[in-house]
Amino acid sequence: MAFIKKNFHDILRLYIYQIGITIFAFMLYTASGIPEDEVLVSQLRTVVSVFSLLFYLVLLYYVAWEYGAKDKIRVDAGRIDNIPLKGMLMSLIANIPNFILSFISLVLSIIVVFGNEALGAAFLALMGLTMVHASMYMGISQTMAFGMNTAEADGDIKKWLVVAVLFVVLPLLSVGVTQLAYYLGSREIKILSIFSKKKK
Repeated sequence: MAFIKKNFHDILRLYIYQIGITIFAFMLYTASGIPEDEVLVSQLRTVVSVFSLLFYLVLLYYVAWEYGAKDKIRVDAGRIDNIPLKGMLMSLIANIPNFILSFISLVLSIIVVFGNEALGAAFLALMGLTMVHASMYMGISQTMAFGMNTAEADGDIKKWLVVAVLFVVLPLLSVGVTQLAYYLGSREIKILSIFSKKKK
């Protein structure tokens, strides 16, 4: 709890960025459903999802790099303790709503697939909320589960189980990027500088 209190504003900022990208991704996802060709719609939604996710990860990278660079100054001055995995911890906390929704959806999907089909409607409703809450993963997860034939999404609960698993896994990308960026920022290393030669 002490960690959350000390870093509340930074964690909140990470979550607010997710909400902003979610709204952006959902609008693009909805707009890409206009064509009548089902395959074209699936392709557009995949492209939109990949673009939204990459944009989100780049945004997280710059924010987390900034956090790391600021913390380096304070660590060097002895004002705060060095926490090497701080980026990962902040991102995990910011992703708690995602993990709660996705884990409950996953558990419900397992129950529906291997036992009680009566909960199918409840699962699909919760899965819908889970996807809307993190819209940047929607197109990618559906393409990986259903391919280009999204018509199967109407009744194939087993493939919705795959979607539920993906919504547990995909947020870990943001956790990894945030930790990497924080680490590089805390050492004032810029990615492009790794590939550039030092001048004599």
